[in-house]
Amino acid sequence: MITYDGAFQLNGTGISGWACAVNSSSAIWVEALVDGLVMGIARADLQEPKGCGFWLPLPSTAFSDGSEVRLRVANTNVYIGECLTLNDAQNACGLEGELHVDRGLTLTGWAMDSLAPDTAVRVFAVVNDEIVAETLAKGRRYRPAQGDGHGFMLHLPLKLADGQEHVVKIQDTQKRVLPGSPVVIRVWPENVAEWIERTAHFENEDCTLLAALVRRMEANMPGACASHGQEYAAWKSVFPVPKPQGTCRLSIDLPFGTEKHATQLLRGQKGVVSKSSGWPAYSLLLREGEQLHPYALAHMVQTQQATGAGLIYADSEQVSDATPCFRSAWDADAFWASDYLGPFMVTREVCDATPRSEDDTYWAFRTRLVRNATSMGGVRHLPQILSQELPIPKNTGRRKSVQEWVASVQPDACVEEQDGSNRVHWSASSLPSVSIIIPTRDRVDLLRPCLESLYKTHYESLEIIIVDNDSQEEDAVAFLTETAKRPNTRVISYPGLFNYAAINNFAVREATGEYVCFLNNDTEAFDPAWLQEMASLLASREEVGCVGAKLLWPNGLVQHAGVLVGTHQLASHIGNQWTADEPGYLQCNQIVCQRSAVTAACLLTPKALFEELGGFDAHRFPVAFNDVDYCLRVRKAGKKILWTPFATLLHRESASRGKDTSPMDKARMQREMRFFRQLWGSYVDPFYNPNLPLSTVTEPYEGLAVPPRGREAR
Repeated sequence: MITYDGAFQLNGTGISGWACAVNSSSAIWVEALVDGLVMGIARADLQEPKGCGFWLPLPSTAFSDGSEVRLRVANTNVYIGECLTLNDAQNACGLEGELHVDRGLTLTGWAMDSLAPDTAVRVFAVVNDEIVAETLAKGRRYRPAQGDGHGFMLHLPLKLADGQEHVVKIQDTQKRVLPGSPVVIRVWPENVAEWIERTAHFENEDCTLLAALVRRMEANMPGACASHGQEYAAWKSVFPVPKPQGTCRLSIDLPFGTEKHATQLLRGQKGVVSKSSGWPAYSLLLREGEQLHPYALAHMVQTQQATGAGLIYADSEQVSDATPCFRSAWDADAFWASDYLGPFMVTREVCDATPRSEDDTYWAFRTRLVRNATSMGGVRHLPQILSQELPIPKNTGRRKSVQEWVASVQPDACVEEQDGSNRVHWSASSLPSVSIIIPTRDRVDLLRPCLESLYKTHYESLEIIIVDNDSQEEDAVAFLTETAKRPNTRVISYPGLFNYAAINNFAVREATGEYVCFLNNDTEAFDPAWLQEMASLLASREEVGCVGAKLLWPNGLVQHAGVLVGTHQLASHIGNQWTADEPGYLQCNQIVCQRSAVTAACLLTPKALFEELGGFDAHRFPVAFNDVDYCLRVRKAGKKILWTPFATLLHRESASRGKDTSPMDKARMQREMRFFRQLWGSYVDPFYNPNLPLSTVTEPYEGLAVPPRGREAR
């Protein structure tokens, strides 16, 4: 017989507590009864001290003098805890909200004073009676109807990332406890153990610095790369720019009148510096006020000589506040949108091929230099901070030079300036036919809005293929029967166990389109031009093999801005910490750019390429990682994977299939993870900087890698 344990208390406008099945790790559902009537239900799976916490709001009608509240296991007569009595004053507490442990040292939620709903509440994180963090709940991070505009994100201090359990209580200035509080966190530093193992062979080594590093736990500090706080300064002191090997002799040309500025610029450079007797071998693109690291020239010159590249760029810091800019490897699409390179060095040959005209702005000239460098040795990136740079002005005047470049790729392409960046519109005439493939089983509530958005899509040659995987519900069968009668729509049957890869492979063989678009049934397109945007990107250049879309959660946060490959030798979505309209890290949430992979929740690829590469791997990856595996095989074949923010869809991820909670699903997931690590565990994502963390407890771009994974040119 199963036994249960737990406790609950009145908390704001509801009840909170913990509940579990003894000797079972499965979370249970609980329901609240007020005077014998069920008033709410919740799953006990929050990270409260017992690991099975819950927060259950009660309707306002429940708050009356003398009402009795009881808690029981849902759908049973098993009661938990003591009976409590409500009264009208209970609702006068005023503090409403929710609390969630999102990742590592980050807590999110919403908090609102019902007595002053237009006033932002200041919330505090308290550990052992000490306030360790605070913020104002005024954001959009969590948006139920009553909490819109009252969201917050709390970053807990590094000292809590010590591998121990810490109970964190969230309260306001009146010490009212937020519903869902307290929570338990337990965070380890990423890669620190590995780093210790690599350095442990130094006998009698002074471990003071190492101990300080472990205490700081820089790797799990959310937002460390977006701030100029102590975390980054400490990281930089522990992992400085490596000393270049050998001697680098540099010949520098000093035009008349620039000697003073050049002397300041080159002060401290390691190597033999002399005035040039002719044209220098290299030129630096710097603005007055930008500074070089003492090893910058040596590293750049040595990299150029080793690789033959026409242009070398590196990471940098902002002059104003030392904020680091950790860049991706070379990406032409991202560069067309925004000059993300910072200070760079080019060879004499590139300069000779790029005369500067009188009407060239600095940024337009840079663009033409970069264009020529791509065909004169290529562009290489050094993931080391080698300079301090000034901010990029909003109006750079580079649109014309970008226009000339993309027109050489496709004559009908045009460039539009948008909020400080460029958007390239590729030719939309005579786009290939597209087959949209949607696997589904029952869930008419998801499929109907998905299809309605597709019928509003503006695309000349389009067919919709719905693959029915054993729908049983009467309304689903009836809906599919009626839907099959609509123009350009087919319903085909794939019976048997759910195998996402096999279902789509089967549908591709039935597809008539030149391109196939894999689409989840829990998506919904916002813009009728979404498919035209994706197809024009794919059709613009032969080297593009896949295009993915921006996907949003129902609460407005980004669910998918591309896929980062390498997180614990697996993969993770980019952008989960951003709202749809945020720029993201170095604008990557708002510009077309390359990714190593994109999700097949919305993925467009040529049918011929898909079949040539053998489609999705239905044996190794029946449910998970099949899309990432396919994208990596596309890249291995020499094709690009593009992600665009200009095709935006709603995505209720896993709403149809559900989560992997059964023993069978968990075992299948473990097999897929093992296969992925075997095939792609050594893959290094070129579009993610090795100074940034690969961790499941911090989002991509939030934190610092300890240690950096590699600083060689790429």
